[in-house]
Amino acid sequence: MYIADISHYQGTIDWNKARKQLDLVIFRASIDSREDSKYASYVKECGVPFGAYHYVKAGNAIDAAAEAKFFYQTATKNGAQPLFFCADIEFETQTSSTTKAITTAFANTLREQGAKRIGLYISQSRYKYAARELYDFIWIPRYGKNTGKADETYAPIYPCDLWQYTSMGHIDGINARVDLNKLYGDKDLSWFTGQTKEAASVEGKPFSNTHFANFCRAFVGQPYWYGTNLNRCTKALWQQKSKQFPEHYTSDRNEQYKRDILNYSFCADCVGLIIGYSWSNAGEGILESIGKEVNLSTNKVGRNGMPSKSSNGLFEWAKQQGMEWGTIDTIPDVPGIAVRYDGHVGVYVGNGEVVEESGFKVGCILSQLKKKKWTHWYRIPGIKYNDKITTESAPIIVDSIDTTKEVVVKRTMIAIEDLNVRAGNSPIYPTIKSIPKGEQVEVLLDENNNPIVAANNWYAIQCGDKVGWISGYLVKEKRGEC
Repeated sequence: MYIADISHYQGTIDWNKARKQLDLVIFRASIDSREDSKYASYVKECGVPFGAYHYVKAGNAIDAAAEAKFFYQTATKNGAQPLFFCADIEFETQTSSTTKAITTAFANTLREQGAKRIGLYISQSRYKYAARELYDFIWIPRYGKNTGKADETYAPIYPCDLWQYTSMGHIDGINARVDLNKLYGDKDLSWFTGQTKEAASVEGKPFSNTHFANFCRAFVGQPYWYGTNLNRCTKALWQQKSKQFPEHYTSDRNEQYKRDILNYSFCADCVGLIIGYSWSNAGEGILESIGKEVNLSTNKVGRNGMPSKSSNGLFEWAKQQGMEWGTIDTIPDVPGIAVRYDGHVGVYVGNGEVVEESGFKVGCILSQLKKKKWTHWYRIPGIKYNDKITTESAPIIVDSIDTTKEVVVKRTMIAIEDLNVRAGNSPIYPTIKSIPKGEQVEVLLDENNNPIVAANNWYAIQCGDKVGWISGYLVKEKRGEC
């Protein structure tokens, strides 16, 4: 388990790597009356449960209250939602005679601002002078020899909930040294993150496309192990796969495999994310077991009729089973469908986003559909799709144009990928013509100057005296032209 506190001193961070190790981050949001220069970008990019802390420079209660107010406003700016707020008390103005008043004013002001859970970072030398009873948790730094590892010889002598045991820690993806912490009281990780067993569950009925997509989203951050299918990371599995695929399980990756095992992670490769969902009976118990030392044996080969297939093989099998499929320019906005190119597969989860096991270095990530060269989409056998992409449920809004009248209003869009113009608002309709990437296309507007768009986000365009249809996910508006 890795709990790190991070400020702008850590510089540029590769969060695809870092989030694989980190269970919780405490970001410095501010110091005195200044915002930490990296706070906003870290919060946006990290993808890890986080709290915020403020380095207090106040020397009296009035200034402490002002800093607390600034801290809360900074930490929650632009919709950021820290799980907790913490006062860092270590500046020279916090003495035996001032610490009580400063910590009291800071805590009370945070409560007034709306903070629900607050913490106090304080050294052992100041511990007895602080208003500890006003805080929900206590965080004590004590390094000892500061080797990067926790040495119980130097554990805090006072009761606390977090122990900062080193300033010389290492996290993959962070070049600078990192302060690392461990739980040291009766509060478990879920107390800080709010990720209880119930919070880890996903919405939707198992094997529905909604449940499958939400499961994949929740699995982001777990590692990539070649040839695995949502398996618990264990030494036995590592040894088995190393013998089976020695070209992938090379010695330079050993330390990462060991960390994955110690973190009680679950692993998959790209197609294993999909196959493993069926083999584990819709991910039964997996999300609740991540990071916990519990036995889980729901994963069985061939379960629920899903065969063992490569990424390319799964696509061919889905077609053989009569599942709907098409080229990527015709992709419907249906969470839980597969997207693929030769040798790789991911899961479209809605909002233009894809969950994919993207290789050993980054693991399971959330990516943008438009930023990868996906070539096809298809529906996965065994997943129950509940969507409106059919002729009956998404009827054509307009099928022809009155050519005796001039079309006055159109809006110019740009094709962001090669796309097909269809006779109807669904991939099931025949192609009328193709539009290359980068070309302009004018979508039709209704009497209120709004684009004529079907419920499934397909836009109407003029094709002679007929209406053609294009996927709204493959165009963007050309600003300044209407």
